[in-house]
Amino acid sequence: MTAGLFYGLLLAISFVVRDRQRPTVRVDPLEHAADVRAVDGGRLTSARVRIAYRELAPGSGRDLETIVLLHGSPGRKEDFGHLAPILARDARVLVPDLPGFGSSTQTLPDYSFRAHALYLRQFLDDLGVARAHVLGFSMGGGVALNLVDVAPGRVSSLTMLSALGVQEMELTGNYYVNHLVHGAQLAILLFLREGIPQMGVLDGAMLGVPYARNFFDSDQRTLRSILRRVAVPTLIVHGADDTRVPIEAAREHYRLVPQSELVTLDGDHSLLFKSAQYCGDLIGAFVHRVAEGHALARADAAPARARAAELPFTPMRLPRVRGIAAATLTGVLIPASLIAGYVTSAAAGTLVARGRVSLTVAMTGCFLGMLLAGVPSILRSRRAGRQSAEMAPARGFGPPEALARSLLKTGIWGNLAFMSLTSAVRAALFVSAAAGVSWVLFRLTSLDSVTS
Repeated sequence: MTAGLFYGLLLAISFVVRDRQRPTVRVDPLEHAADVRAVDGGRLTSARVRIAYRELAPGSGRDLETIVLLHGSPGRKEDFGHLAPILARDARVLVPDLPGFGSSTQTLPDYSFRAHALYLRQFLDDLGVARAHVLGFSMGGGVALNLVDVAPGRVSSLTMLSALGVQEMELTGNYYVNHLVHGAQLAILLFLREGIPQMGVLDGAMLGVPYARNFFDSDQRTLRSILRRVAVPTLIVHGADDTRVPIEAAREHYRLVPQSELVTLDGDHSLLFKSAQYCGDLIGAFVHRVAEGHALARADAAPARARAAELPFTPMRLPRVRGIAAATLTGVLIPASLIAGYVTSAAAGTLVARGRVSLTVAMTGCFLGMLLAGVPSILRSRRAGRQSAEMAPARGFGPPEALARSLLKTGIWGNLAFMSLTSAVRAALFVSAAAGVSWVLFRLTSLDSVTS
């Protein structure tokens, strides 16, 4: 009771401290601001939102192409600190902080890709930009695609740099599972921000609530159909070793946009930072070709590629999640196995059969969840054994008392080791069995589709 009151007092003090804190205003001579209307569920409201941005250009008096650079999540306009000056040698470059990030308004009713696209359309209106070349990095790719969809006449070309896109290549590939993951992430970050006395330390964290809301509010299922409608010249630049957005995503985007150009580079998700010079030269040359009318639009695509773009997606071979995505998926399997071990093992085995996760990731997540599920029973048995042993007579006790004394003698670590072994065996058996059955079913299904 006393501890609870003390915690509540600290939490109240934290709220007071956070309320009295004023954000530090950084003096940035390159930063400007646009004032637009807030977006809520696809409609404009009367509330106002500030979009901070930088503008770079080689000089006045020239008829310049305009390039808009869209950062990822978490991210901010400073992420383009190396790329923007390279592009600004021959173009006007606008680098906004998307609402919810950087110096722009942080609290929004809607953080989705679609909302950000509607903010950008207002942003272009505010600056008097009729058409622009749009580059989306990482999450910014989803925003760029939505901008192409809501304002196709405003986009001269599209560049997807290490950009996400189709739902099937994101995390588990399933919208509902991914939505659950993003929801759990959002709940954790909300609790850390509002449920602990953090005195404002976490309010400006990069991996904060706006980042989590951005993915939770967005629906990537629509991006496949948008990609099928992209009509402008398109450049796709991706790292072959990208573990956040797999190279298979870029290849699928290349297939869906038949006029697109795909450039695969050695590197991971950080091409923007590690290969800024090369990417800048590449993107600058692409923008120049578009401006000169030498880049292909969808209507100019080769017939073979246009036909390939219309083919249905084949989900049999999906990229295996790696890096952060694999760690996130393991974290999802743990609580799921804790709640429903057998069902989760079956689902994990299915992902293994489809090549989405490794057997190690699937077994590890299921094993840890099953182990945690068994810990309460160990503690209860330990408590019951101690009580039975204390109540047993000094001599002549029967099997229950003997079991209790044996349990005490074994100790909690011995029981934990036994539970670990049994959980590991169960996880290995159930996941492997589910993977085997799923693989056979997938093979039979694919054979049926081929013969038909």
